[in-house]
Amino acid sequence: FNTVPIQRDGGGLDIESTTHLHGLLDQRWNLLLYPEGTRSRHGAIGRLRSGAAVLAAQHGIAIVPTFVERTRAAMPPTRMLVIT
Repeated sequence: FNTVPIQRDGGGLDIESTTHLHGLLDQRWNLLLYPEGTRSRHGAIGRLRSGAAVLAAQHGIAIVPTFVERTRAAMPPTRMLVIT
């Protein structure tokens, strides 16, 4: 999946996660961030968060809106990705 683990701290990102994301963006990685900040438990769109917009503004990069569907079936929020 080429995923980047993000440690959240009380509804936000911890400092190590933010530093890691800034580093990836500085290296010109393309990131897919869910605007709700998490995966839906019921499949419905949740309240939007500002994280992606803040990162884009801090790095002067564009946000390209993308519609991604059926991710809940591939990786439900109750399942953890284990890389071996």
